Amino acid sequence: MGWPPFDRWVTEFAQMFQQIAVGLAAIGTGVTAFFALRTWRAELEGKTQYDVARRLYGLARRYSFEFTRMQKALVQPSEWADRVHQDDEDPLTTANRNDHHARGMRAQQLVPILQELREAAWEADLVLMLDDATILKPFEDAWTTYYSNLGRYYDDMIFAAHAGALRQSVDERKRRHSIVVGTDDDEVTVLIRDGLTRLKQQLRPFIH
Repeated sequence: MGWPPFDRWVTEFAQMFQQIAVGLAAIGTGVTAFFALRTWRAELEGKTQYDVARRLYGLARRYSFEFTRMQKALVQPSEWADRVHQDDEDPLTTANRNDHHARGMRAQQLVPILQELREAAWEADLVLMLDDATILKPFEDAWTTYYSNLGRYYDDMIFAAHAGALRQSVDERKRRHSIVVGTDDDEVTVLIRDGLTRLKQQLRPFIH
């Protein structure tokens, strides 16, 4: 049995080489597509993490800003215009109840922002693997502390105006006053400031 003619051998070799080249090209295309998909998924995951982190931090800063405004902004007559007055109110009682009503309404206006912050923290728990309870605690504690001291503060103010004496210690009265009207280092301001600092550190790896 002899060798096939040279031209036939060349033709068969060329066809075989073409088939191999086509196969290698298909493999190369598949490998390229695989790595492109991995890159796309990594980029998409990174963008998702960035968006979640940015939204969470933005809401926390907004909450902090509105909380400070709630404490420190001067109360305006329009803020107590809808309050129902009692017949036996004297001027001091009226003034304190007006102020209490206005600040209480401000605190209620923070609730929707706090709810948005909760939802963003839940998302961060899922996407960023950050504990939502730890994120939320300082912000929720600040609101609860403020609101619980608000009523006590004005009740004590009215009592003192009529009795001529305080029914709590001077230090406790100062503490409640600082919480209600806000200072640079009152306990709710410190809670929020520390919470923001920790949150910024936690989110830094996702925002770059």
